Parts: sequence; structure tokens; C-alpha cells
Amino acid sequence: MGGHVMLPLENLSLDVPNGEIVLGHDKDMSTLQDDVFHEVKPIIRSALDGHNVCILAFGQTGTGNTYTMEGTNDNLGVVPRAIQELFSHASQDSSSTYSFSISMLEVYMGSLRDLLAPRQHLFRSTECNTTCNLSILATKSGAVEVEGLTDVAMLDIKKANQCLTRITIKRSGGVTEEVSKLWLVDLGGSERLLKTGASGLTMDEGKAINLSLSALGDVIAALRRKRSHVPYRNSKLTQILSDSLGGCSKVLMVVHISPSKDDVGETICSLGFAKRARLIESCRELSEDLKMLKQKRLSKLDKEICDTEHELKDLDAEIRSAKFSLEERKKVSPSVCQALCDEKGSPRSSLVVGHIDATHSPQATENAKIRVSHGSVPHFMSPTECS
Repeated sequence: MGGHVMLPLENLSLDVPNGEIVLGHDKDMSTLQDDVFHEVKPIIRSALDGHNVCILAFGQTGTGNTYTMEGTNDNLGVVPRAIQELFSHASQDSSSTYSFSISMLEVYMGSLRDLLAPRQHLFRSTECNTTCNLSILATKSGAVEVEGLTDVAMLDIKKANQCLTRITIKRSGGVTEEVSKLWLVDLGGSERLLKTGASGLTMDEGKAINLSLSALGDVIAALRRKRSHVPYRNSKLTQILSDSLGGCSKVLMVVHISPSKDDVGETICSLGFAKRARLIESCRELSEDLKMLKQKRLSKLDKEICDTEHELKDLDAEIRSAKFSLEERKKVSPSVCQALCDEKGSPRSSLVVGHIDATHSPQATENAKIRVSHGSVPHFMSPTECS
């Protein structure tokens, strides 16, 4: 696959045979961690406001995923800076009380590993040395929880400098308590196995990572097309992030690419993945005024539906009454016709003497009237002018 990578100052674009991929923000290799966190900082504030937030680091192995999320002791990454930001905002907000707890886990070979659980000494180095095969549960409210996952209260910033992290934020300051999640996820390296030439356990690990990323791609495609069914359960990764990917949650993906021409194929795949993720439109929370207006309109529509149903019932009763009356008239009509025929008389009866055909001429009509007036008296007995 041909093409070349360009890194302009404002937009990141990649010329490919099928078109141009354009993303909103880009940083080159000389970008400082401060500049990256400046782009991440607004979405962390959303987590404090009650939204579920997910920050994903995605890209080819060796492009800086782990460095962006964790950083070093001298140059902190997104995870420790995010924790600092949470504590800083909580200390400045006197109207609410915040409590933070942290969990660290890893999706390894299709299983969940609790990284804060006590380690066990095992004879085989290839076996899991932390709690594995944790169960994922869904609460009645739709939140996703991991059964048995260690949840440690965050009292000191230094306790969380690295790892795949979930921060649970509880905010209380009114009648109810708001609970939100902040996920800081390093998705791991993505590359083709044929290119890496891995074998054995390393190849199996690469396959598991690619399967998780493929499942995440299916979820992104379903969310982008607004399908009724989103395949969250196809992977442990997507299942545990299900309440922080769709709905009214907020997601930020930091994509890493390599400037090397030898990696242009992986670069195109990474940017295509980011482009599909960027097309997802999550639902926006309505203001209080819009919520009240929406409720009023729904109440009005409910009342109109009830009134229409009552009208339909009345019309149905009238239709049934009309049908019953019509059936009764059909039963009575044969006897009525017979009575009318008997009242007028049959055509052979002597009463039918005034029957005149409308097709006769005026003269014939006059003669017929004369015959009717004389009746059946013979002509010689008819009175004359002299008599």
C-alpha cells in the first residue's frame, strides 16, 4: 500500500490511494507531556461533573502509548497528571465533597487480572500471578462492575503512577450522590503478526490483543451507525467499558503513529481506526429548561392520545349501533313491501284502473281519462247533451 505521511501544524493528514484522512489535532515527536495533557484536561473535568469518561491510548507498538499514559518520574504522563487534576479540583470546590477510589486491572489473554490483589508465588512463570478470570456484572441501573476487583481509597497521589486504571468518583453536595468513572486505558500495541514474526507465547499474546482491538472496532462501528444492538460482550475489554463508551459518556482516543516509511501500513490502519471513532456522536445532556419543556410536551401528547382513544371508542359504539339498526331494518323490509303491494292492489285488480303509461301521447292520455270517468257503462247509456 503506497502513500506518505505528512505532519502539518494544525491538521494531521495522510495521503492514501482511496482519499485523505484528516484529524482535528496532532502532535509531533517533540511535543511535551504538558501539551498533550492540555488536550486531555477538559474531558477530565467532565468526569467530575458526573459523566463516565474513557481515555484510550492506541497505536503501533513502540510509538509511545505507555509513555503518553504513564510518562517518567521527571515527565509525568496522563494518568498521574489526571489524578493530580482531580485532587486539585476537589480541594478548590467547597460546595461538594469528593471521594476517589482506584482499581487497576489488565486484560491478558482474554482474562481479567486484578493488579492490586496480593501476588501469589507460583512455580510456573507463565501462569497468572494475580487474580484472574474476574466476573463482569451489570447492575440494575446499567453500570458495569467487576466482581471481586480490589478498590483502594486514593489518599495519596503517589499510589497510582502507572498501569491500566479505573478511578471511581463519588460526589456529594446535595440530596443525591453522583457516581462516575474515569477510565485511563493503554490498549497495547497493534501490529500484524506476519510483520512482527512472533511465535509461541508472544504470538498468542499478540493475537489476544488484536482480538480485543477488533471487538472494539465492532463496537465503534455499531455506535457510529446507531444500531440497536452493540456487541459489547464480544470481548472482556469492551464488556468492562460498555457503560463508558456509549450513551452519554465521553471518550477521548490518543492515537500514536510511527514516522517511519516502513510502518506506513500500520499508520494507515491506526488513522482509519481513529477516523471511525471520531464519527461517533454521543447523546448530549439536555438543560433543565429543555427537560421541563420536553416533559410538558410529552404530557400534552399523552392527554391527546387519551382523548383520541375515547373518541375512537365512541365512534366504535356508534358504528355498532348503526350496523344493528341496519340488520333490523333488513329483517322488517320484506313484510313492509308485501303490505305496500296489498294496499295498492295487484295489476289484475279492478282497483288498478288509473294506470297510465307515461310513454303514451297526450291524446291517448285524454282518452284514457274519459274512459276512466265513464267506467264500464255502455256507450248507449251514456248521457247526452239533450238529456
